[in-house]
Amino acid sequence: MIVLQIIVFLLGLLITLATLSSAIRQTVLPGRKSVRISRTLYRTTFLLFRLVIVRVQSEAVSSAFAAFYAPMSVMLLPITWVMLLLFGFSLMFWGVSEPTPGASLSLSGAAITTEGFLAPKGGGQTTLYIVEGIIGLGIVGLFITFLPTAYSIYSQREKLVTRVAFRFGAPPSGVQVLAHAYRLGLIKELDEFWRTWEDWFTTMAETHITNSGVIFYHSSQPGTSWVTTAGAILDACALFSSTVDREDSPWVHLCFQAGCRTLRDIVTDVARPSIVSKLVSENAIHVTRAEYDAACETLSGFGVPLKEDREESWRVFVILRGQYDTFLIALANLVYAPKAPWSSDRTLGIAPARLMRLGPG
Repeated sequence: MIVLQIIVFLLGLLITLATLSSAIRQTVLPGRKSVRISRTLYRTTFLLFRLVIVRVQSEAVSSAFAAFYAPMSVMLLPITWVMLLLFGFSLMFWGVSEPTPGASLSLSGAAITTEGFLAPKGGGQTTLYIVEGIIGLGIVGLFITFLPTAYSIYSQREKLVTRVAFRFGAPPSGVQVLAHAYRLGLIKELDEFWRTWEDWFTTMAETHITNSGVIFYHSSQPGTSWVTTAGAILDACALFSSTVDREDSPWVHLCFQAGCRTLRDIVTDVARPSIVSKLVSENAIHVTRAEYDAACETLSGFGVPLKEDREESWRVFVILRGQYDTFLIALANLVYAPKAPWSSDRTLGIAPARLMRLGPG
């Protein structure tokens, strides 16, 4: 029986340490990380939500339902930590003194909630009781800081997304960004525009990999999304560099490079390695020549000067679009972004559930 107690105690200790490691890495450790408990929870809730979403006929209803996925998952994560700690310590209580399973669970619940409705007996129980109480208070502290941090990242992200929606309309489109910029006489402000979005992409690369649950938060503006807005900015960069007859600007290239790198890093963080390899090896773009020609006609109609050699412009555009095309569409499909030109209005033939590795970390 002693051997069984030792095994049960060690199992409980392993569960407890793994949960504490997950909580600390998720909330305190910066940078790219792989937190299995978090990923498993997010993937499970993602699959459950998807079971409902794919069966809803109305796109508006399915989009509204999908918007609850990220906030609910973020709320469930600290609860999952508490439940795992409760179970882990109950195993350790049973291992040190062999009470009934119900009594072990009650002792663990009294300790982690610091309610004190049961008193421990003996040195082993008392030690575990105190340690679990301290850990319970620590989890509450992490919970208090975790949610405001996620909301702060979301608010910071949405400021520019909302500005694009107000200024250029929704759903976002790279063609409309350039067309309205020229129509409104903002040509001289484009360098500042590219600088602003380079900063936005750089911030996204840090915050949305460190706290990748925020990737799935939907934008507050109807018909728009941070993913499709990012795609619109990159499309504007690609069109501006390949097709618009203008003086060369280093800022548009810096913005473009930052955006491509950010989308690729985020997809790499949340997607299965095999899917990422497939996206990297994909050469074709999902914008047709006819769509490109129509975009050129729209730009020309708004007074945007275009290069004379349309074939060369198209060739350069294909090269530029190919650097982010598959990553943009994959991410737009994964977060169920509202329909937008050249991004969420097309698919890669990969189900969103297959894209996710183990959910976001």
